[in-house]
Amino acid sequence: MKGLWMGGVVPLGYSAEDKKLVVHPRDAERVRWLFQRYLELKSVPRLSDEAMALPVSESESARFARSFRRGNLYYLLSNPVYIGKVRHKLDLHEGEHPQIIDRATFDAAQALLSNNKQHRS
Repeated sequence: MKGLWMGGVVPLGYSAEDKKLVVHPRDAERVRWLFQRYLELKSVPRLSDEAMALPVSESESARFARSFRRGNLYYLLSNPVYIGKVRHKLDLHEGEHPQIIDRATFDAAQALLSNNKQHRS
């Protein structure tokens, strides 16, 4: 497998070229903003509301509107692709793509997601 992108929906912040994920700079900034803002707000519903109010161009509108729904944000915030990993079945492997989020930020988001999940139950 060797950390290649095996297809499917390309995560926000990347584009796919020759079975590899390549950082899309503008979208990657939005991903960084989403992680940072989530750590500040401590709430996916509040993050969703704020993100949905962001201005986007006409060509981006449909893609970003879907990306900022609550369920998609939970998925985005927990996706290890953003720290340079790829998932194959149940295993994580080092990807051949650059990370967008540093490990400390990702781990902080995972801890907050886990804590919030326990409080929702």
